[in-house]
Amino acid sequence: MTDTFVSTATTTRTWDLGNMSLEGLFLHLPGRVFVNYNASANTSVRVTSDGLLDSVHAEVVNHSLDSMRILDGYVVPQRGNHSVLNLTANSPVKTTGTLLVHVVVNKPVAVVTSLAETVLGTDTLATKASKLRLLAYSSGSLQFSTDTDIDVNELELATFGSGAIDMRASHISVASRWTISAYSSGAIGVVAGTAVTPVLAASSYGSGSIFLEAATVAKEVSSDTYSSGSINYYPSGSCDDSRVQIFGNGQVNAGSLICTDTTANIISSGNATIQATRTLRATTFAKGSVLYFNHTPTELPQQSKLFQSKGPNVHPTNANTYATWAPLPLPPNAPIVVEIGPRSWSLTASSKTNLGGFGELAIAGLALLLLVAVLVVKRTTGERYQRIK
Repeated sequence: MTDTFVSTATTTRTWDLGNMSLEGLFLHLPGRVFVNYNASANTSVRVTSDGLLDSVHAEVVNHSLDSMRILDGYVVPQRGNHSVLNLTANSPVKTTGTLLVHVVVNKPVAVVTSLAETVLGTDTLATKASKLRLLAYSSGSLQFSTDTDIDVNELELATFGSGAIDMRASHISVASRWTISAYSSGAIGVVAGTAVTPVLAASSYGSGSIFLEAATVAKEVSSDTYSSGSINYYPSGSCDDSRVQIFGNGQVNAGSLICTDTTANIISSGNATIQATRTLRATTFAKGSVLYFNHTPTELPQQSKLFQSKGPNVHPTNANTYATWAPLPLPPNAPIVVEIGPRSWSLTASSKTNLGGFGELAIAGLALLLLVAVLVVKRTTGERYQRIK
């Protein structure tokens, strides 16, 4: 490893990692990061900064690509057998400066987590990997666009805080399971000509928003919102079974998906637009509603014996409403002003402290809420439907 210093107002430092091939990038610092692929080059990190250069540290560590722990919106590295770049920034006092990072990889990577505005260049991602994971934290973002297909066994996209992910591909094929999760106020947009997977699971927590713009084909689709988030599928698609769960005033806009059977449970004032050709099962509480678009399902929910005054709030609609994804603007290839400060815990993989995080507690709380809600639904509704003749 070599260090290169340039004595200017804005200084530059380069870590030459040799011919080492990485499997993941853990970018635990703010600012801007541009990642590029060059099969014949050494793996390297170049940091350009005014005032923060001594606060940035780059190391290659053995990391788990599957086990990740979240603490205060950051990934705390877990020991594993995969070589990853761990890029961090830390200062004993709050310090303001500019930061720009360029990373060169000689092998496509399968995992990227980032706190920075991150642009992933052509061929930087392992689009034929067994599992591909992209995670954006805090106010960080991940942008990736490819003219080729993404063909993986598993695909995971997740945002925490106000993070964002913008993924674009000609075709996306996920052989096993595709999960999309937006926590807090994060946003995820996926744009593809076609998207095929047996299992698609989209979840919004807080005001997180999800957009899947593709001709989507799936066997099972689950769409869960907690609080005020939204999930949008468009312009077309199909599935065998669709399950919608809304807790709060969230929105699930799935009218573009022609599904055989749909089950929708709405608690509070949320709304779902769906399209089912055979069976629609629905439970609504408070002001929640389910709108079925285009097709009238062969079987519709019937009035519950428990609530004699009204059944589920289910109605036809002529409007297939959904929100569309606004692409992230490409950031300029220039340093950006950021502030970094001290942390009371380590972001290095050598840390032996086993730390729990708010993310885990939040997920546990939401799981408990879901369990209680499901028990209420099962207790107050029966399998009663009316066939449309």
